[in-house]
Amino acid sequence: MAAAQTPFIERIAKYLPWMERVFLVAISLGAILVLLNFDASTLINLSLSGLALVFFLNAFRPPEIETTDESPADFSALLAMSIVPKVLWISASLSIIAILSYLLHFRAEGYRQLAMIGGSSLFLGIFIIGIFTVSGVKHLERLLPVVTRAVPLLLMDMYLFLK
Repeated sequence: MAAAQTPFIERIAKYLPWMERVFLVAISLGAILVLLNFDASTLINLSLSGLALVFFLNAFRPPEIETTDESPADFSALLAMSIVPKVLWISASLSIIAILSYLLHFRAEGYRQLAMIGGSSLFLGIFIIGIFTVSGVKHLERLLPVVTRAVPLLLMDMYLFLK
């Protein structure tokens, strides 16, 4: 018998936080270089693209849902721990692509549609998490990483859409 292979996402999931930090440092370095009157648009564009890819791949990490035989997870717990985080990660990726489209100065106003789609999905996901918080769903602290990334991107989407 051949050994069972692990899925690709499980093999790279441990590197995703490290890759996110690298891309965020590169974006910060690019912003500093722009403030110092250097052309760092390529660095910023590549870093935003990489960050969008990392956020997209985060959506496919296996969820961590604690269940026991005596108390299986109900629908609200599965929705809160599996579906909503996936929607938020993919929407965060769309929001970063909207920012990238805006920075690349495409002639069409496509960044507005991307900002609208990403922002509305982020808003609905955060709203649903708020409902779950009020209704008492357990272990919502695991959603803190995606929420801390979703809120600033939601604000950026609102800025791009209303601009």
